Amino acid sequence: TFPTSVSTIGECAFYGCMGITSFTIPSNISIIESWAFLDCSGLLSLNVPPTVTEFGTNVFLGCNNIQTLEWNSKYSPALVAGQSYPSLKSVVLGDEVTILLPYTFSNCTALESVELSPNLTRISQYAFKNCNSLTSISFPSGLNFIDSDAFQGCDNIETVYWNYRDSIAMARVLASASSNIKKVIIGKDITCIEGRAFTGFTNLTSIEVDPANKVY
Repeated sequence: TFPTSVSTIGECAFYGCMGITSFTIPSNISIIESWAFLDCSGLLSLNVPPTVTEFGTNVFLGCNNIQTLEWNSKYSPALVAGQSYPSLKSVVLGDEVTILLPYTFSNCTALESVELSPNLTRISQYAFKNCNSLTSISFPSGLNFIDSDAFQGCDNIETVYWNYRDSIAMARVLASASSNIKKVIIGKDITCIEGRAFTGFTNLTSIEVDPANKVY
């Protein structure tokens, strides 16, 4: 427990603390300096609140075994980690996350579950490249852009909740997984399904519509 007067986690503060398995950063923390959690290889669960507004470099370098990540800072995890998360299984991105930068979760081959921020506006190139344990994905309605290579190598996605208004982008964005997708749920904000939206979805067996959708 941190005193409420503490607002900064200093450089190398927890360097080599391999016994730490779970860490929830308190809401009074606004700055985490470089290498603060360097080589905390026992860390399995990490929760970063929206109050953290400044990061140093390589903050979580060597935290190779993080399995559960709850991230609600406006800064991308890719900027502050110093690496990818090879053991990561579950990600929850909070309301403050609006952009996923290139390679944010690339090569997280153990990643099984992702909850995208409802305020997410952009998913950049290779953000989820080779996340081949991912079997489902739900796209929020606020997205303005999804790079066509964002999900490259995500071959095992089977279920998609599509609420991104550009319906024709579905086949382009999910090209790697298209032949494995079995179920598509049309989101509540979709008003038009364009031609070729399901191109390549050769194993699609189910299309459902969100009950909140007023059009379909």
